[in-house]
Amino acid sequence: MGGDAVERHGHAPVAGFELIVFWEAVSVMLIGAALYRLGILQGARSRGFYLRMTLIAYAVGIPLRVVGAIEQTRFDGAPKTIWATAEVAREAMTLGHIGAVCLLLGTGFGATLLRPFIAAGRTALSIYILQTIVCLWILFPPLASPCTARSAGPDSWRPRWP
Repeated sequence: MGGDAVERHGHAPVAGFELIVFWEAVSVMLIGAALYRLGILQGARSRGFYLRMTLIAYAVGIPLRVVGAIEQTRFDGAPKTIWATAEVAREAMTLGHIGAVCLLLGTGFGATLLRPFIAAGRTALSIYILQTIVCLWILFPPLASPCTARSAGPDSWRPRWP
């Protein structure tokens, strides 16, 4: 099954890739914090603001995503613009979705339609912590601590003390 990284992925792993992914995640979290501080996520802005935000974000994000999807279906090995525009397209689409949800929540129909998501939104951190505990300590105990088994097998759930 194994093989080296080039054989599995078609390219050599990039040194420091984890650091790039970390800073990308941090930057998006900071954007989210700014949106919260500006009152955009809470629906504190006018309907006109959300309409403009949605239209502008979708006007940027949708064409970039469509061009990227078309490029990805051409298996010619040529450079693709999506390599440079993927993050901008992703963030623009996210802003468009935020604006659309805020617009929808401003209507009676939209508020009724989205009401089932209120409880899950209020308990997001609790759900995240619970899923982490379930996945690490119940479903995948070999990954839970250094005291557990190193390889999967019939007795892999048993702790192995050094």
